[in-house]
Amino acid sequence: MSPASRRHGAAWAAAALAVAAVLLFLAARWVLSPQAFGESGATITAHPTIGSTEYFGMAVYAAAGEVPDITMSSAASGPPVQVGGPTQLPEPTVTVDVVDARPNVVENSSAAHLSLLYCVHRTKDLGMGSGMADTLHRVCQSVEPLGSGTRVFNDYRDVILAVTPTQVGTVRVEGVTIDFQEGLRRGSQSIGVTVVADTTQ
Repeated sequence: MSPASRRHGAAWAAAALAVAAVLLFLAARWVLSPQAFGESGATITAHPTIGSTEYFGMAVYAAAGEVPDITMSSAASGPPVQVGGPTQLPEPTVTVDVVDARPNVVENSSAAHLSLLYCVHRTKDLGMGSGMADTLHRVCQSVEPLGSGTRVFNDYRDVILAVTPTQVGTVRVEGVTIDFQEGLRRGSQSIGVTVVADTTQ
């Protein structure tokens, strides 16, 4: 083999290695960095009293997937007529195996007990916001500890933060972090609303 041929072969081998490295990086990123949930920048404030428990909907919902193409045409003598795509957009839903979940506590000078619950809503139009036990049971058809295991998230299901202050002070929780697995993919996302609960009595 001539020196030129050897140089040509070495260049091809280097190029193949570079392409393989890029593909390996992209595959690892796809497996290790899934984005299962959407983002929310809202803040909820409340004033729970010592020893009472207030519940906050954390607005944990599925990230919107690809929206199917829909085109509408308007007939002169009637309502718009759908040309392509479904009549209603599909509801974003994600099913994940929750490995771990925890509130992102920034401040807890009220020494509050905090826990995460999993709520199945009675209707998708009735959100939690914040409230006491009566509101929780009016909004949620069922409530259980979030824990670990397979969970579905969509407009009918959410994570609820329960806050029970034990002294005067403030709780500030900036969303929740959920470690999850989705098929072969593992990820961790900090999502949900910010909760500020001031206790003065």
